[in-house]
Parts: sequence; C-alpha cells; structure tokens
Amino acid sequence: MQGKPLAGMKVLILRPAEESSSSAALITELGGEPVILENAVKIEYTADLQTLDKVVKQLDNYDWVVFTSRNGVRIFSEKLKQLECRARRFRVAVVGPATKEEAERHGLRVDFVPSSYLTEALAQELPDVKGRKILLVRSLNADNGMRGILVSRGAAVNEIRPYTIKPLVFQDVETDFDAVILTSPSMAEILHRSNKLVEEIARGALVCCIGPVTAAAALRLGLRVDVIAEEHTFEGVLKSLIKRVGRNARERCY
Repeated sequence: MQGKPLAGMKVLILRPAEESSSSAALITELGGEPVILENAVKIEYTADLQTLDKVVKQLDNYDWVVFTSRNGVRIFSEKLKQLECRARRFRVAVVGPATKEEAERHGLRVDFVPSSYLTEALAQELPDVKGRKILLVRSLNADNGMRGILVSRGAAVNEIRPYTIKPLVFQDVETDFDAVILTSPSMAEILHRSNKLVEEIARGALVCCIGPVTAAAALRLGLRVDVIAEEHTFEGVLKSLIKRVGRNARERCY
C-alpha cells in the first residue's frame, strides 16, 4: 500500500478506545482522515471474569487455549499475572496476526494461526483436537459456532466469556464520512442504532466489513455492504477499500 491511496477520504472507525489509535494511525499513513466516535462503544467485564480465576489456576488441565481477539488475550494475560500463574503446558491458538501480536506482547508463545483469519477456520483447522480439552476465551457477543465445530471434532470445550463489547448510549451524532470500517457484528449493530450514521450511508458512504460474518450481520440489519475484506484484518479491510476506491476512480475516467 504505497503512496496516499486514501487521500481526501474521511474514514469512520467504530472500535473500542483501546484499538482506535492504532487503526487511526494506519488510515492517516494512507492519506485518509480518521473519524473516531469516542463514546460509541466500550468493553465491560462479565460475571465470567470471576470464573476465569478458577480456570487460570487449573490451566494444566487444558491442551489448547484459544483466543479470537486481542481483548481476550489481554484479560487472560492480566489474570495470569494477577494470580502469579506460570503453568505453560497448554498450546495457544489465535484467530489472526493482531491477536498473535497481542499474545506475544504478553509473553505467550503462539502455536497455531489458521489459513484464513476467521473463527470458523480456526475451529475447523485447529490440529490435534480429538479427545483434547480446549479453553475458548471469547466475548459475550460472539456466537456459538466455534464451540459447535470443535465439539463435533471430538474436543471437550470449556468456553469462558469474561467481557462484552457494549454500545453506549450516545446522542445521535451528525458527522460526515466517506467510508466506515466494521470489524465485528457488534460494530454493525452500533452503526445500525444511529439514524444519522445510517443517513450518511444512504448518501453514498461505503460500508466496509472485515469479513463475511460481519457482512452477514450488517445485511441482516438492513445495511448495505460495499466492501468485504479478502484478508480478514484491519489492514486487509483498508486494502480492499483502496481497491474499491481505485476501481471507482477508473470508472469515472470512462
């Protein structure tokens, strides 16, 4: 992604505050103007956070610990540090490079990343699962698909959901943007809740989804989907957006 392919574009980011700054930096690097809604979403802990205390103390019982987000890695790693647990017999699997980077930042060695950065691919491709005990650390917002696939493959699965991504109550903001990046079904729900943001889409702003699961959620909510990332990362969404913008520019030349 050389040059400034997003020059002149305002790109709306709907992500928790913990992730917005790095996303904004990528957009700025590409010449775009990031638009961040500070009070759109936050991460809240759930009752499973207490359950995680017990689970972390029994990690030697697990063959795999599986993460599908950076937030899950962070919360799990904070518990390890808080409870001074140093057991490391389990293997670690993550859904993609951003989660891998977060795991390594916390000192966890990553043993497996799927060929495509989707939770379904992670569940289908995770090796050596039959008869193994697997711990899934996920958001309360996530669906039950991963657990079902792993159980069907013969694994014993314990799923802990210590956090949730919660849309905040915020006044309907009026902001202009040329594209919006959706990184999860939760973000699609947040977008759908705002009449003003939906109106901006109706005026032509592009809706860009990190993958097919997010795109399906957006479509179910009645949102138009213009871009689905080929590579299911934030960088991948931007690459696909750049392709779309470039194609539109070429079409206008004819």
